[in-house]
Amino acid sequence: PAPDWLASRKLPRQPVLRAAVLIAASIALVSVVGWGFLRTFTQVNPEVLLSLDLPMLSAAITVWTAALYCQGARLPFVPLPSNHFLALVVGGTNVAHLAVPGPIAEIMAAWFVARRAHSDTSLALSATLFGRLLALSVLAAIVVTTATARFVLHDLPLWAIGVCAVAVLGGFSASCSIALPKVVLSGVARLLGLLPFALAIRLAGIIGGWAAGFVQVGTKARWTQAVAWSAANACTLSVATVLCFRSAGVDISPLDVLLLHGVLSLSTVVMIVLPAGFGAVDALGGAMLVGLGLT
Repeated sequence: PAPDWLASRKLPRQPVLRAAVLIAASIALVSVVGWGFLRTFTQVNPEVLLSLDLPMLSAAITVWTAALYCQGARLPFVPLPSNHFLALVVGGTNVAHLAVPGPIAEIMAAWFVARRAHSDTSLALSATLFGRLLALSVLAAIVVTTATARFVLHDLPLWAIGVCAVAVLGGFSASCSIALPKVVLSGVARLLGLLPFALAIRLAGIIGGWAAGFVQVGTKARWTQAVAWSAANACTLSVATVLCFRSAGVDISPLDVLLLHGVLSLSTVVMIVLPAGFGAVDALGGAMLVGLGLT
């Protein structure tokens, strides 16, 4: 059965039109802010763009696009539409994620998947969120491995170790949410339900709905395949990043890129409240590049 918090809500009669209007407005807002950022770099020589290795950059774009297939295939629920369809959904919702604050992209993806699979939207949403949290868990394991290797081989600044530790803690918290939803999420929902605030009670209902949905998804989850596709997604995106750096003449270690990708991906939770993080993730990425001695 559908969780109460979502079953009681019907999707808009014209969800595509409303989503398009919202995305268009958000893209306009992000464009204005982005132009403001670009205006601060008036001394940047535009001819630098002409010196890029275009074949290498094209290879990077191709590999990055292939990662969309991995992102779609990592959804752990059975049955689902084909991975090709899921890749198209992921590609579209990734654009929405860059423009729209909040979990609107996840809701859009769930709606499309449910419609194609003739399934319940709330269950598809649970599977989408479940897959996202599982990916965070895999990324946490990747950060632990790569940060340890980087520390042993080349050293790692203390502040960067702290950033990695916080990111890993967040990723493994996601593991608890999907592995023990009745204990973790239901427990949080019960605690919120005790607070005498309307918002807390509403959040308790939402989190309780997630717990019920995760239990249902977990009984049918393709755990091995989902973990493998999540790892493949991280590696594919890292390869694309290495190619992109090298198209600009920057020789960067794949190990550093994998570490950087893991930390930044875990940090993109800021997208829940800010479209594209509004530069927060980019700032962290720049600091990590400096901290790793890559600039």
